[in-house]
Amino acid sequence: MDLGLRAAAGARAEAKDRLWSDPNFFSHLLNACCLLPSPRSLRLGRQLHAIIAIVGAASFHRFTGNHLFHMYLKLGRVPAARVVFDAMACRNVMSFNILIGGLIHNGDINAARKLFDEMPERNLATWNAMIAGLAHFELDKEGLECFLKSRREGLRPDEFGLGSTLRCCARLKDAGSGRRIHAFVVINGFEQDMCVGSSLAHMYMRSGHLEEGERVLRGLPFLNVVSCHTVIAGRAQNGDPEGAFHHFILMKNVGLLSDHVLVLVLQQGLLVESWKQIQELEIKGQACVTLTVVAKVGQCVRLEFF
Repeated sequence: MDLGLRAAAGARAEAKDRLWSDPNFFSHLLNACCLLPSPRSLRLGRQLHAIIAIVGAASFHRFTGNHLFHMYLKLGRVPAARVVFDAMACRNVMSFNILIGGLIHNGDINAARKLFDEMPERNLATWNAMIAGLAHFELDKEGLECFLKSRREGLRPDEFGLGSTLRCCARLKDAGSGRRIHAFVVINGFEQDMCVGSSLAHMYMRSGHLEEGERVLRGLPFLNVVSCHTVIAGRAQNGDPEGAFHHFILMKNVGLLSDHVLVLVLQQGLLVESWKQIQELEIKGQACVTLTVVAKVGQCVRLEFF
């Protein structure tokens, strides 16, 4: 063979080897599979899995392995993801975090907790994922205990962990634990964070401490839809439907009104008389919106407007 042809063939083989061994190459393709409509996404994902297995990319680089089983998790194929995860020779904390998040996303909180307990090491993202998962499944006592355990192990929570834990406190109506978290928030400079502030205010209001909740909201740099939802729900849940309606009007005047807010206001116990005032605002919604209005006397009235 001509020396030039040999050199060209060698260069092509070397380029091919570099391509197969580049973890970013497969990660982009695997991520693209998750965006395709089913069942095409799964079919192409399995084809990629076969290629990865042939070239040994998953065993060569855990980055590729992580993306591979993450693809299966995104597509709802938990058993296939576990096969890849269990076969990986070099797993890291990120590998466990991805699997925990995927298990929670696919509704298996018990498997996620078991994996969490078996982890050789954990980082802040691990704790955040577990606390958020427990909060999502309304295992609030377990979520709060998970947060406290992370603190005992010396971790400094971030805004994501704080927000999830405060949601647990809100459903438990545990203002005592919420106040201790509030102290941490102030000391560590999270009081201006919109997510933490809204969750903190929600915790106070859900626990019956309306003034403290509204004080937290007044300290935020600005009000958004979430914080306004919090005020309206807090007022209504604490027996102040007129106050909820007042904040509803303020929200409309600053352009933060949404259909979700309207439903919330009405479902949380506004007087039917207030509905007449809402009608007078000439709220523009969809072509036809049907709402269930829970009157203060407990009677349900179905109203339609155009």
